[in-house]
Amino acid sequence: MDDREVARIGGDEFGILCAFSKEEALEQIAALILHQLQQPINVANLHIKIGASIGYAVCSSGDSHHNPFSFRDGSAAEATFRRAEMAMHAAKAKGRSRYCRFQQEMEDKLLQRVQLEGEIADAIQERQVVPFYQPVVDMRCGRVLGFEMLARWKHPEKGLIYPDVLIPVVESTGCIGAMTYHLLRQALRDAKGWPNDVFVSINLSPLQFEDAWVAGNILAIAREASFPLSRIQVEITESALATNLEGARGIVDFLQRFGVRVALDDFGAGYAGVCYLRQFKFDSLKIDKSLVTNSVSNPEDKRIVKAIVAFSRALDIETVPEGIETAATRDLLLELGCATGQGYLFGKPQAAPQAQSYFRSEAAPLRA
Repeated sequence: MDDREVARIGGDEFGILCAFSKEEALEQIAALILHQLQQPINVANLHIKIGASIGYAVCSSGDSHHNPFSFRDGSAAEATFRRAEMAMHAAKAKGRSRYCRFQQEMEDKLLQRVQLEGEIADAIQERQVVPFYQPVVDMRCGRVLGFEMLARWKHPEKGLIYPDVLIPVVESTGCIGAMTYHLLRQALRDAKGWPNDVFVSINLSPLQFEDAWVAGNILAIAREASFPLSRIQVEITESALATNLEGARGIVDFLQRFGVRVALDDFGAGYAGVCYLRQFKFDSLKIDKSLVTNSVSNPEDKRIVKAIVAFSRALDIETVPEGIETAATRDLLLELGCATGQGYLFGKPQAAPQAQSYFRSEAAPLRA
């Protein structure tokens, strides 16, 4: 490296601007930096280990008429740093101590997200965001016990936008509450056409536990729709509990006091689930798809699922494995003691008319 500039960008972020003759050298530099940062630092009697996530991008000589190292015009350098930062966040998303090169699709996704953030508030008002429903079934006979409500954005130009894109957009714009209440109102209208013993389950974002009125708003919407609270289930994740434990405790207690069921979602994906089971009386425990999917082929995952089922039974908590896609997985879960399940084997998320068809005599059987 004949030319280089090193700077602290802010906080614990640093940037290196360097010249090189072959692009392959950048990956070697990133790997070398990562290796050096992983070496323990000896302070007194302590051995301190740190790590880093590294993103890098290329700025060729043709990207600007100006020298990218010029202090007079840093436009090319700034663009390269911005792209490297996108790559760094992509590296973080893959796990600790990784490096990642900038790809154009990263910038395209960012631009798309900015556009969606500008449109989402109007989209909710115009009812472009709609509820889809995935069945939760009794695996012994295939009977539908309830539906989990999942948001979909029917974008007029981009088509159907799924939760992995939609939820970060509504959370970052502060629209998560408005969307949840809009979807709940529609879901309760749809659910009035279902049998009286079929529940509707809604998901709460961790951000909503900052809202002291969220539980009261759910009850008010149910009262407005004259919908039984016993047919509503609220799903929360471990991350919501970790973010605001006391707020979550108040919301859960309030909802359960009025007969709303509360489920702990994605159990097994985190590390502190058992701790929360001691502090909350959940009605249902949804076993994370990552454990369920491999339970047939992976003995360790099978043992974990078996332990979760036994532990839940001891606490009188219903277990609901998610992500069931094959008959073999269903049969194993039944053998382990799970009666209720959810997954593509029984049905994908569908719009209200398709969900309603599960209750017609001519509907296809749910069991494979």
